[in-house]
Amino acid sequence: MATLPEPRIDTLDSLREHLQWAIELEHATLPPYLTALYSLDPERNPAAVEVLSSVFVEEMLHLALAANLLNAVGGAPRRYRGERALFLFQNLHRYTLYCALVLLVCLWWEAGSAFFLDGRPGVGVGTVMMVINAALLSAYAFGCHSWRHLIGGRADCFSCGGSGSPRYGVWKGSSWLNERHMLFAWCSLVWVACTDLYVYLLSTGTVHDLSTW
Repeated sequence: MATLPEPRIDTLDSLREHLQWAIELEHATLPPYLTALYSLDPERNPAAVEVLSSVFVEEMLHLALAANLLNAVGGAPRRYRGERALFLFQNLHRYTLYCALVLLVCLWWEAGSAFFLDGRPGVGVGTVMMVINAALLSAYAFGCHSWRHLIGGRADCFSCGGSGSPRYGVWKGSSWLNERHMLFAWCSLVWVACTDLYVYLLSTGTVHDLSTW
């Protein structure tokens, strides 16, 4: 069986290259730890939060050590230039959320309008279906990672103001929805199809809505 030659660092350029790889490796470990850390409730999981926090700090120290060593041998860490090439498509999730928020406003407006027929208030099976439809899609959208980042990101410790802070409370509610993100995805998918079918059957006169009008 052929064996691969052992990698050797026998030149200064090779040392600098390996140190740069070490920096990139340590940098790549940070997002998964942070994702896990901010997915935990500090009040219910203090031990896990403490462990992940200490591991994250250690990885930061490793990153700093590798960068300092690279500087010591005459090199310089390459600057992170952001997401490029195919990684740019990851940002589409964020912009899709913005579009979904606009759509949710329209859905709730339609659901509210369904309580009135020719200016007369009332309620029917179609009204209930449209309200549930908007509610399920709202639960799905507000449990998205992009929404959690929008309300909980850009802060080193958004819970430092106390468990009663509005921002922390909204984030915890979004986290509860995020834990059930797949459930709301399937429920909303099926319910949207059922609602569309029911509205179509009503518009064609195939069925008649059971209502208070």
